[in-house]
Amino acid sequence: AFLRPNWARTVADFVKESTDYFRMLLLSLPGLITMNALTGLLRASGESRIALLNSILINVVQIAAAYLFINRMGMKIMGAGCAYVACRYAGAIAMVIAVFGHHRGFRVEPPRIFRPSMPVVREILRVGLPTSVDSFSVQAGYLLNNSLLIGLGVRAASTYNVIATIVTFTGICQGIGNTSAATLVGQKVGAGDLPGARRRMNAILLYTFIATTVLCLVDVISDSVRIMWLILPFCYVAVSVNVTEPATRAGGDTKYVMLTCTGCVWLIRLPLTWLFCYPLKMGVAGVWLANMVSLVARTVFCLTRVYGRKWGQKPL
Repeated sequence: AFLRPNWARTVADFVKESTDYFRMLLLSLPGLITMNALTGLLRASGESRIALLNSILINVVQIAAAYLFINRMGMKIMGAGCAYVACRYAGAIAMVIAVFGHHRGFRVEPPRIFRPSMPVVREILRVGLPTSVDSFSVQAGYLLNNSLLIGLGVRAASTYNVIATIVTFTGICQGIGNTSAATLVGQKVGAGDLPGARRRMNAILLYTFIATTVLCLVDVISDSVRIMWLILPFCYVAVSVNVTEPATRAGGDTKYVMLTCTGCVWLIRLPLTWLFCYPLKMGVAGVWLANMVSLVARTVFCLTRVYGRKWGQKPL
């Protein structure tokens, strides 16, 4: 009962629009999954240019679709959801065309696509299952976390989403750091150069910290939003997680990341979110603070592992 948010403070229209938007995001998931899987396939073969071009394509499609659905057709929040559907399926189709036309490093043969290979299936489960469990448990925790946030009322939930949108811009470096760490650190680990892998991780952290600082300061100076000064330390810890966790996985510790990430979300972030938001009445600031504490803990766990003796000893 102590986790039950005050749903009476929400508005029916707010909940309905959120539900409709969520349904549209679910509809877009097959396109997103297909696009991400094929993008990873091309990157693993050494082809990153197509992935970059596809990223540009889906952003252009999303902006154009959002303008059409929201401004021209007046679909409001549903229009934003439809824009996600359009851009993700456009990206998936583009990646299918790219993969079937690719000839470097691998070859796709349609008759053999649906023929199961048990060694490959076992390898996918060994590598991918811990990451899948990690992602599922974390997203379930985020869902419960958002229910606590909605219990603070429509204004608090709206404020949080506005700030989250700004963080999405300042968090561009998080995705870059994540991909760079998984690829560049993984290359050094595969070559048996663990000291070099650690140096690469540290370099990626440094560069992403600098870039994040620049992006955050641009927001602060241009918009004079005081809260952006609070967002800056959050972006630092978010970047740290997005670099150290892929680096830890690259060393073969996928189960370790699964356990520490899940534990930090369910045992640290959620209890602290409830504590900060309700007993301490910190509002939206409490949500961000609880998330920061959780991210710091995840980073510390990963750094401890990367600089420990067991990292890099397990084959990925």
